[in-house]
Amino acid sequence: MSVRREGKYAQEAIPDLIFLDLSQPRISGLEVLKILKSTESLMQIPIVVATGSDEPDFVRKIYALNGNCFMRKPDELSEFAKFVEACYEFWSSVVTLPSHRPQDN
Repeated sequence: MSVRREGKYAQEAIPDLIFLDLSQPRISGLEVLKILKSTESLMQIPIVVATGSDEPDFVRKIYALNGNCFMRKPDELSEFAKFVEACYEFWSSVVTLPSHRPQDN
C-alpha cells in the first residue's frame, strides 16, 4: 500500500481523497478500507467505495468500517466515469477536506 508512505513511497504526498474499488486482486477491498480507516495518519482521508453489489448488508459493512461514500458501479464504463466525475466534483468543490500539511504554530 503506497498510501502508507513506506519504503520507496516514503516521500509521496498523502492523498486528499481515495476512490477504492473493492474488487482487488490480492487483498480484500474491505480489508484495505479497514487498514486505511484504522491508520491514524490516514483515517481522515475521505474514501469513496465502489463495487458492483448494493446488497444492504454489504453497504452497511462499508459504512461500519467508516467508508465515507458508497457507490454501486454501473455496468457501462462511460456511466462509471460520470459517477466518478460527479463524486470528485462533490468532494473537491462542495466539501471542505482536512489539510494533511503540517500546521504552522
